[in-house]
Amino acid sequence: SLAFLGLVNALLESVGQAGLPAGGTAVGHYTALVLQYMVGNLWQRGYRDPAQKWQLAAACFRHCQLALGMLCTCPPITPELLSRPPPGLAVLLSLMGGRQLEKALLQHVLAPGQEELAASMEVGPEGPPRQQAVLQGLKLLNMALEYDTAAADQLSTLSVRERVAPLQGLLAASPRRLAGLLQYVLYAETDIQLEAVKLLAQLASRLPNLVQLLQPNFDDSDALLLRQGCAQSLELALLDPSSGQSVSSGMAAAAARAGEHEAAGAEPAASPSDVRAELLLDVMLGSLEAMAPPSLGHLLLGFDTTAVPGDWCR
Repeated sequence: SLAFLGLVNALLESVGQAGLPAGGTAVGHYTALVLQYMVGNLWQRGYRDPAQKWQLAAACFRHCQLALGMLCTCPPITPELLSRPPPGLAVLLSLMGGRQLEKALLQHVLAPGQEELAASMEVGPEGPPRQQAVLQGLKLLNMALEYDTAAADQLSTLSVRERVAPLQGLLAASPRRLAGLLQYVLYAETDIQLEAVKLLAQLASRLPNLVQLLQPNFDDSDALLLRQGCAQSLELALLDPSSGQSVSSGMAAAAARAGEHEAAGAEPAASPSDVRAELLLDVMLGSLEAMAPPSLGHLLLGFDTTAVPGDWCR
């Protein structure tokens, strides 16, 4: 299964997302196979090597990302299209409708959280493939959040049995699971941390009651862990690891380098880690400006969001 799926994914990557017309309907049977028999049986089948389970999960999630990319050529959703959904739509229906993909992604791969993932990296060869599965799972979730609202809107206008809602409703239904997903920002690996920050940014704009869902307090709370993770991510994004600079000196050095590039007429260089800082600052500023208190910006800045707004303290 793993070798076959690896070959399918490689062929789809070589074609490109826009290289298949009609949303990739011609290859929809491959995605149906992945969703029904591979994703659906990930935790039912036996494995000689436990690492193979995580390798297969990562390959399945990568396939689902490729399927979602085909939505750029997908025609409008109709009852006829639903009878034989193209790959991207099949992935959205399985995830938004609580089917095989939702169970594998949210209840099995991502649910254990960053602490259990970190522990698995210390005990044996199962850790790295599990880490890759989590990374691909977070990427898939972020990508699905780019398409779910439009798909739900189109489906709501049809007289069909498919009744799905945007993903923030599914995630908000379980505050504990929601907190566990966001706490991947604490994980000490840049790519996973970046995907967790992207997820936080998307959910912060969709869930005005995110702070209430996290039930913040100043004890051992999910909110404090989220604040700690975001602070660490922001520091790492602004820190120059080669020189051991502090955040403030790192920001000053970055500004100086940007000024040198501007004086020379060149565009300033950007590194992948810089995106974390940009996203977190956008989240804080955007929530402070657009949302009624207590907002996520207040939480991340250290306000006691359990107090009356007029009595907030740092």
